[in-house]
Amino acid sequence: MQNQKRASGRMSVFLWLSKMGRSAQLFFFQMVYFVLLIVANDSQIRIIHSVSICYLSNKEDIL
Repeated sequence: MQNQKRASGRMSVFLWLSKMGRSAQLFFFQMVYFVLLIVANDSQIRIIHSVSICYLSNKEDIL
């Protein structure tokens, strides 16, 4: 039940992101990136950063 709730929460975040404008998405990812920069180490950041760049650059292809 907990996993199902977490998965639906993740989907609602993606729906929320898809409703936002391009600049708002970039700002959101920059904020997330900044927070992760504080809490995570360098190798994790590099992976997350590349994933977020892939998401942002392929957004038109996905939707």
